[in-house]
Amino acid sequence: TYTGTVMTFVDITRTKEAQQALEDSERKLRRTAHLAKVGSWSFDPGANVLNWSDETSYIHESEGIIPDSPEKALAYYLEEDRAIIKDAFQAALDKGQGYDLVLRIRSTLGELRWVRTTCHPVMEGGKVVLLEGVFQDISAIRKVQDRLSKSEQTTADIIRHIPAGLFLYQLEGKDLVLIDGNHEAENMTGVKLKTIMGKRFQEIWPKADETGLTDIFRRVVTEGENVEFENLEYEDESLKGIFRVIAFPLTGQRLAVSFENITQITHMEKEFTAARAQYRHLFENMAQGVVYQDASGTIIDANPAAEGILGLSREAMEGRTSVDPRWKAMQEDGSNYPGEEHPAMQALKTGKPVNKVVMGVYHPGKEETRWILVNATPEFQEGGAVPYRVFTTFEDITDLYLLNKELIQHNRRLDFTTVHARSGWWEWHVEIDAIYSSPMRWELAGLSPKDQATMEEWLARLHPDDKEETLKTLNTLANGLDCDEKETVCKLSYRIQGENGDYTRLADLAQVRERAQDGRARIILGMVRQDMNLD
Repeated sequence: TYTGTVMTFVDITRTKEAQQALEDSERKLRRTAHLAKVGSWSFDPGANVLNWSDETSYIHESEGIIPDSPEKALAYYLEEDRAIIKDAFQAALDKGQGYDLVLRIRSTLGELRWVRTTCHPVMEGGKVVLLEGVFQDISAIRKVQDRLSKSEQTTADIIRHIPAGLFLYQLEGKDLVLIDGNHEAENMTGVKLKTIMGKRFQEIWPKADETGLTDIFRRVVTEGENVEFENLEYEDESLKGIFRVIAFPLTGQRLAVSFENITQITHMEKEFTAARAQYRHLFENMAQGVVYQDASGTIIDANPAAEGILGLSREAMEGRTSVDPRWKAMQEDGSNYPGEEHPAMQALKTGKPVNKVVMGVYHPGKEETRWILVNATPEFQEGGAVPYRVFTTFEDITDLYLLNKELIQHNRRLDFTTVHARSGWWEWHVEIDAIYSSPMRWELAGLSPKDQATMEEWLARLHPDDKEETLKTLNTLANGLDCDEKETVCKLSYRIQGENGDYTRLADLAQVRERAQDGRARIILGMVRQDMNLD
C-alpha cells in the first residue's frame, strides 16, 4: 500500500553556472577564432579519422563537410604546393616531425587563399598516436605583405634611379648614421658608399657642424618638419659645390636627404644674367633702332633709338603691326610700301633674313618722311620650322639718302654737260687703285665704258713714248705734291690706244681732292678732253 513520497533536492546552481560559463567561453572562443580566421584540425592515424573545426571548414568553404581522408584534404592545396604539404604530413606520421608552413589552397568555391598550417604530433611509446594543428587564413595579411614588398621595391627602385642624389640616415641618440644611398649620390659627391656606410654625418661631412647643418638635419627627424635649401654652398677637402637640398623625415627615426649639384647651373645662370644685362644695356644704348615683333607681326618691344628714329614712344609702338597705315611707309620711287612687303613681314613669311632695304616712314614729331636702312632677322624656337618672332634693326640715313639723291642729280647734270662739251671726268682712289670715270672719258679714249678700272689698266694703253712723263706726273700727284709752285692743277698730255688699235691724243687737268694724314693723296680728280692743239 502507498504510504507516502520521499523527495530529495540537490542544488545544481553552480553546475548550471559552470555550464553557462563554459558555453560562453566556447562561444567567445569560436567568435575569436572566426575573427582571427584560425581553425584547428586533428587526425587519428589508428582510426583513420580526420577532424576539422568549424572555422577550418569555413576557410575551405566546405559547408561543414569534412574530407574522409587526408588525401582528399590535401587535394585543396595548389599543385605547386601539394608536394610540400604531402612530404611534411608524411614526415609527421612517420617520424613525428612537426611543421609550420605557409601555402596556397583553392577553396570549394574556387577562391585562392593563402593559409598557414601547423602540425604537432602526439607520441605514445615512441609512436605517433595523433596529429593536431592549427589552420589559419592569412590571405589578408599576405596581401598587405605583398603590397608592402612592392612598395619597398618601388621605393628602392626610386632611390636607385632618381636623377638626384639621396642619402638615408638613422638617428641613433644624437648621431645621424648613414644607412643607405644611391649611385647618383656617389657620382655627385665622389664618395663611395662602402667607405662611409655606418659613419656619422659629421664624419662624412666635416664642415657640417660649422655651418649648423648637423643640428638642422637632426631637428628634421625629431620635429618631423621638412627643410629645403635652394642654394647651399658647401666646401671641404674632398667636396666643393652649390647644392639644392631637401631633407625630410621617415618612419623609424630616419632621415632622407635628397640633393642636386647645381654648381654649373648656378654659374650658367649668373653668366646668363650678366649677358642679359649686357645685352639689355646694348639694346637700350645702341645708336641703331631695334624692334621686336611676334609671329603675327605685332610689335612687342623697341629700344630708345627706335623711339627717336620713328618719333614714337615704346608704348605707342607696342601693339602696332607693319600693315598699320599710320607708318605711311614709302619706297625709294615715292610709291606706297605695302605693310605685308615690309622686311619684317617678309622675314616672318620666308624664314630668311632680309637685309639693306631702304624705306621711308613718317615721323609724326617732325611731320616729315625719314629714310631708314632696314635689316630683319627671323628667330626660331629650338626645333621649330616657323619663326616665332623677328627682330629688325635700322638706322636713320635721311641725310645720306638726300645727299646721295642730290649727288645723282648733280652727276646727271655733269654728264649732260660733259657729253655736250665733249669732255669727261675721272676720280682715282689711290689707296685701292680704283678709277671711276664718266662714260664720255671712255668714249674719248675709244674704249667701252666700265664702272671701275685701275690706273695700271689705263697706263697699259698709253703710247710707249708718253708713259714716262705721264707716270712722273701721276706719282707727283699721288705723293700729294703740286706740279709747280704756281699751279696746284697738273696738266697731262698723252696718246692712248683704243679698242680698234688707233691712238687718240687726250689732255687732262688733275688735282688732289683729298689727302691722308701723312699728306699723300687719297683721291685725285681729273677732267679729260681730246687734245685739239696737238697731232
